[in-house]
Amino acid sequence: MSDPNSSSLPHHRLEAWHIAMELLTVVHRVAISDADCRAQARKSAKSCIANIAEGAGRRSRADKQRVYAIARGEVGECVAHVEIAASIGACSTEDTREVVAIGSRLSAMLWRLGG
Repeated sequence: MSDPNSSSLPHHRLEAWHIAMELLTVVHRVAISDADCRAQARKSAKSCIANIAEGAGRRSRADKQRVYAIARGEVGECVAHVEIAASIGACSTEDTREVVAIGSRLSAMLWRLGG
């Protein structure tokens, strides 16, 4: 992960971006046996990170709000796919709780950023 103090990229200075990277790491670590849920959860986590980076680089408040709202939607989608996997026995409840906790924290951060 990048050191926010050594980068000139705006997203590296956002705690939300680092939490999103943590979410992606956890989602990749979780053993989701359902291939579709696994792929969708990972895709949504990656998209969230990309949208946070895009929002950080936007200049107008309206642009930032729009992109952060999309990122927040991606967090919800990521968490939902893990929850769906858990509901069909394709991953553990403990792993699901961890993803939900990180996702909830990240969603709240993105809400405060304007999404």
